[in-house]
Amino acid sequence: MKINWLSKSEAKSSEVQKLLKLEYNFRKKATIILLELMDNKEWVDLSSVEFDFCTEKHTFLVSKNTPEPIYSYLSTICTATEKANIPWSVGVIS
Repeated sequence: MKINWLSKSEAKSSEVQKLLKLEYNFRKKATIILLELMDNKEWVDLSSVEFDFCTEKHTFLVSKNTPEPIYSYLSTICTATEKANIPWSVGVIS
């Protein structure tokens, strides 16, 4: 799994610490969900899954760099479950 940090400005050291904690917590939760999906969908590994992290809004989005059919599936479960237990969303970070 890869997380792309998208930022329009440089963060201070204290802010970077908070952002790292957010990413760490996101990775823990997302990894559990993705591992369960791997078993059900017979995906090989998580290395091709990418997320974009908007550091200003503290949000994670499924990256367009994630290959199909994984991108579409992650997008679908995000909108279908109305974000119940899904720590990411779909869209474009502006």
